[in-house]
Amino acid sequence: MSVMSLVKHIHWPLVLILSLYLGLGASYSLVTPPFEGYDEQPHFRYIAWLATHRSLPVLTKGSPFGTFHEAFQPPFYYTLAALTFGWIDTSDLSDLTSQRNPYWAYEIGKVGNDNKNMYLHGPWEKFPFHKTILALHAMRWLSVLIGAVTVGATYMLVAEIFPTRPYLRLGAVALVAFNPEFLYINSLVTNDGLVAALTALAMLVVIRQVRTGWTARSVMLLGGLMALAILTELSSLILLPLVGLAVVIELWRIRDVKRIAQYLLIVAGVLLVLCGWWFWRNQVLYGDWSSIEY
Repeated sequence: MSVMSLVKHIHWPLVLILSLYLGLGASYSLVTPPFEGYDEQPHFRYIAWLATHRSLPVLTKGSPFGTFHEAFQPPFYYTLAALTFGWIDTSDLSDLTSQRNPYWAYEIGKVGNDNKNMYLHGPWEKFPFHKTILALHAMRWLSVLIGAVTVGATYMLVAEIFPTRPYLRLGAVALVAFNPEFLYINSLVTNDGLVAALTALAMLVVIRQVRTGWTARSVMLLGGLMALAILTELSSLILLPLVGLAVVIELWRIRDVKRIAQYLLIVAGVLLVLCGWWFWRNQVLYGDWSSIEY
């Protein structure tokens, strides 16, 4: 394909929306004070622990808020961030997070001498960034890029469902990309953005299977995406009913129980290989396969 032909096939409205999203996401990541994002400090500590100790943190009952209360979370997002930016020195993390704002605690609906910043902030957080602040912003920018995957997956998902309505897919993409909460969450250190991206990609594979039929390759891809989503956040188990519905549709279409059973065994095998160790570890450590009830 020539360069001119490639240029003609580029969806320029999508490129524009993605560019605006990246600009807004980067802006959100820069203006939100360090560690003021929802649960951002324990998410960051999880990553720093992985990078420093090369092992998963263990959840302990009664652990202080803000330390390791996110240790019950599956490890994929944290491992990805640690492998990407774990080389950055975070030895000043405790110093930065010990500077708590004495007026932070507040009660909604009551007047008080307080504000919403949990920590004290100062010139040590300004550009050029160093150590923990540099690692924090690098991980936030990774979250922004992960959000772009969700935006792109949304475009392809709507295109699969409504192939003759290009404006509908652009509208859906714009609705996702410019949603303030979506921009905010995908500009923080958190696993929420990655689970959204992986879930959207898994849904895309399911919809394509419904339209064109199942193949061994698409089933393995679906199993892999589901496994990574589950290893990012257990809320992605909600994909299982969607896959069940797709199984019913395929069974009704091809009337081949044996082939469907083979496909399900492939999915189950991929999930077991990639996720089984995590649930076994939780059961051994906490007596709870999910670790949520610990």
